Amino acid sequence: MSVAEVERLPFKMFRLNEQGYLESLFDERLSNARRQDLPAVFIPNGAIYIFRASKFRERGWFPTNGSTPFIMSQSDSLDIDTESDFQRAEMRFGVL
Repeated sequence: MSVAEVERLPFKMFRLNEQGYLESLFDERLSNARRQDLPAVFIPNGAIYIFRASKFRERGWFPTNGSTPFIMSQSDSLDIDTESDFQRAEMRFGVL
């Protein structure tokens, strides 16, 4: 599966609890750790998925745990979900 390293680590992210207060997504110690001490985190970029169709049918979703990563750069991992994404792709790759 193709992935790209994320710049903003989820260990430093929060959600709002039922009372409207911030709550760490992970162990609170991680949200206070130095970024340099936290592990690298990757996100699928949708460019490449290779798996057995039987595994997909068996599970009902992409089999991802245990996959071999194909690590791509952020600049090569452009998602086009919005008009501004499309404009960035045009600037990066020329007229589409």
